Amino acid sequence: MRNLTAKLKLSLDKKVILVTAAAVLISTALAITAAAKEFSYMGNSMQNLAQLQEPLSGTKHVKRSAGPKPSVDPVSLLPKFVKALFTMTRHEVPGSEGRASEAIFEPTDTKYTEALPLNTYVKLTYLGDDKVAMREIDRDIANRFPKDQKNVIVNGQKAHAGFSNDYGSYLIGWAFKGFSVKVITTYTQYIPATNPKDALEQFNQTVALEVNSYMRNPSGKKGDQAR
Repeated sequence: MRNLTAKLKLSLDKKVILVTAAAVLISTALAITAAAKEFSYMGNSMQNLAQLQEPLSGTKHVKRSAGPKPSVDPVSLLPKFVKALFTMTRHEVPGSEGRASEAIFEPTDTKYTEALPLNTYVKLTYLGDDKVAMREIDRDIANRFPKDQKNVIVNGQKAHAGFSNDYGSYLIGWAFKGFSVKVITTYTQYIPATNPKDALEQFNQTVALEVNSYMRNPSGKKGDQAR
């Protein structure tokens, strides 16, 4: 009886050993298969990445152009001095590489300096084509000066105009020999509660007329009057 029990126990031990060995072999095989797949995937990924990083045959590095350059210095198209105006600044736009100029004019009339402080910023940017220049002005009006948009005339020059949403600024813009010309008048301290458009339009038109006249004949210094 004891021998039979011992034999049965031995048989069970062998079965356990065999089952364990089989499980180990299966697990090892599965691990090897998974590892092989992982290495294969990694290899394909690295190959694909290398192909993506390789430059295309025949391609060249193209240097982007900053845009056309004018034949005239944009600063020379802005007056140095204008009667009844104070020129705060007049220079090339930093980083424009000779393609743009800007100036700021303040009134000397106490009506504006004390009662309604404001100034006018003028910017000229060369875009090479009048149609392109007007599209750029119209985008600016649509984005920043969408109120009461209208067409105006500056010394016979067709221009577009509009107010900012808060009626604190007013823009008149036109194209001139490939330049976009923007004349922007802004209240510097507060926006009057009544008729805020009046002073903006009056002073803006004064500056716009002077700038337009000067641009048409800068060599004759028309509008470049000493104060």
